[in-house]
Amino acid sequence: MGSNAQDIKVLSRKQQLLPEAAFQELKGVVQGEVIIKGKAPDDVYRAALDRWNKAWIQEAAIIVFCETDQDVAASLKYAQKWDLDVAIAAGRHSMYGASSTSGGLVIDLRQMRKVEIDIEKKSVTGQGGCVAADLEKPLEEKGYVAVFGANNETGIGGITLGGGTGYLTGQYRMVIDNLLSAKVVLADGSVVEASEKSNPDLFWGIRGGGSNFGVVTEFTYKIHEHKGDVFFGIIAFSPDKTKKLLGIMEDLRQDVESADGKLGWMIALAKFPGQPKVHPLVIMFYDGPEEEAKKFLTPVSALEPFMNQCSMKPYTKITAPMPAMAPNHNRVSTSNATLASPFDAAIVETLIGDLDAFMNRYGEAVTPSKVVIELRSYRASAAIDPAATAYRSRAETILVVMEAQYDDSVSNSVIREEVKAITDKMKASKKQKDPKSEDTFNFNVSGGVEKVKDAYGEN
Repeated sequence: MGSNAQDIKVLSRKQQLLPEAAFQELKGVVQGEVIIKGKAPDDVYRAALDRWNKAWIQEAAIIVFCETDQDVAASLKYAQKWDLDVAIAAGRHSMYGASSTSGGLVIDLRQMRKVEIDIEKKSVTGQGGCVAADLEKPLEEKGYVAVFGANNETGIGGITLGGGTGYLTGQYRMVIDNLLSAKVVLADGSVVEASEKSNPDLFWGIRGGGSNFGVVTEFTYKIHEHKGDVFFGIIAFSPDKTKKLLGIMEDLRQDVESADGKLGWMIALAKFPGQPKVHPLVIMFYDGPEEEAKKFLTPVSALEPFMNQCSMKPYTKITAPMPAMAPNHNRVSTSNATLASPFDAAIVETLIGDLDAFMNRYGEAVTPSKVVIELRSYRASAAIDPAATAYRSRAETILVVMEAQYDDSVSNSVIREEVKAITDKMKASKKQKDPKSEDTFNFNVSGGVEKVKDAYGEN
């Protein structure tokens, strides 16, 4: 029993007090564990609330650890009956709090993590609580891969419903382009299949439309044969090499477009301990032989980095999360902008100045913060009609992500404004040079507050 149970009241969105009988009612209709604020032990309640992004830990009134589709259906009906806000938690890796609610009910799917691989049908099915590693690791053992993000601790639900890109996107398109079908629990409690043939409108909506259409409890994806390791690693440069690196970025971009989707670069602008100012780190991915990869690496290694960790590695090793540089900096705020082709070094030089000023302003509080410029081929994804899925942002582009990582000495709202100011300035610079250009959104790293019209366009 929570020590302050007598002080906790669960209220509906209309501020109606839920009676004690309402809690017993919920426990009577679900198989999974039900945790109620003020009634569960505080350590149990806090553990249930925990999220990867500590900036978005909100105090839910009720958390239901669903074990079946019926648990999900019962929780949805209960939330409607008692007029409670609902959030769905799976990997709990949202950048902007999509899996959290203040005072509402969380449908937590972490107990639903079964995986089935069908080699004959070239597919893999994972329950809604799975993280990418749950699918990637058994697939790798069988010589296959599926398209997910760069971090395999991310839940498959969030990345899929938000569109989803990763190292394999250049070859096999976006995560949603590899989705074959899904099992969805609708608001009325019914459980339906969504695919091209069954409930196609729903299938269209869940591919980029988030969890607005129901709770997805099962995803089935295409899988792709994949033998051997990939070439991957971090290459770090001192600040004095920044201008030279920017000078070869357009060449690197053209290499990406010539490599049949197998090559990708991520240029992180960050500040290693001991470095006087922001400097570049380059992450290289190549899905092919080492001798081919090293040909693409040549212009980068010619700039004499102070660190080069590139080598052949198993795919699941490169998608495993990197150790945290600063574990106490566990709050994250992100936004994204895009650059036009050919690569515009002047905009990036301004961006570096803005990032350096931001890091100098807040010092130790924001040490691990970074800007990431992604050179990845979107040619295959862009070949799909933007109207084919709810996710519309399929233009071939250069994605730029501002990711502030900070500790609890500075407020979430202050950092949020700083992040938006930096990316808004980039968007304005691009618009000034090309008034007809459109913003491209990656919903999974945007702030979660973009206007619907801007994010979905005509969709």
